[in-house]
Amino acid sequence: SKVTLLRGNHEDRNVNCALGFLQECEERLGEDFGRELWTAANDSFDLMPLSALVEESVFCTHGGIGGSLKSLRQIDMLKRPLPA
Repeated sequence: SKVTLLRGNHEDRNVNCALGFLQECEERLGEDFGRELWTAANDSFDLMPLSALVEESVFCTHGGIGGSLKSLRQIDMLKRPLPA
């Protein structure tokens, strides 16, 4: 078995900041280390795949990646890491 984590809209730093992820990190770990961890987590999120193809036939993606992407080729052409 193989598990692949896909990036969704909550892995976007603007979204997760607005939803309280930064605040929770700072409250639990202190302002400096909390922000450092939040930044490191988001740097990792920027590298996560947006989609996966399972057994060459099932296309998987998160519904919140945006309506501007209309083809698999557009996903393949995205530069990594995704811009902050």
